[in-house]
Amino acid sequence: MADNIDKGKTTLSDWIIMSKGESLARVSWGHVARGQGMFTKHFADPVGHEQTLDYADMPGAHHEQKLAQLAHGALTLGQLDVPFQMRLPNDTPTSAAVGDGETFAQACLLRLAKAP
Repeated sequence: MADNIDKGKTTLSDWIIMSKGESLARVSWGHVARGQGMFTKHFADPVGHEQTLDYADMPGAHHEQKLAQLAHGALTLGQLDVPFQMRLPNDTPTSAAVGDGETFAQACLLRLAKAP
């Protein structure tokens, strides 16, 4: 096991012996070249870095498209238990709460349904 090695915004948390079906993109080719075996790199999620679903950042051309994109993002992040916040046009900078899980995603969908 390696010490945590900072790789930009992602932290390398572990080296694990490669198992069948893992992506070759995760292989530590340096270990292979030194004859040390097939190890894969596993990265930890950065702590304190939640995702932000912002109405202003949605690529949709129309209001309904942006709402649909926000709903899809909230459902996806909720299912993955990724912490996120959702910002709507009428929100104040501090009013967007951060949460995770499907219950929080459902609360976000309710906010979308009430959005003007």
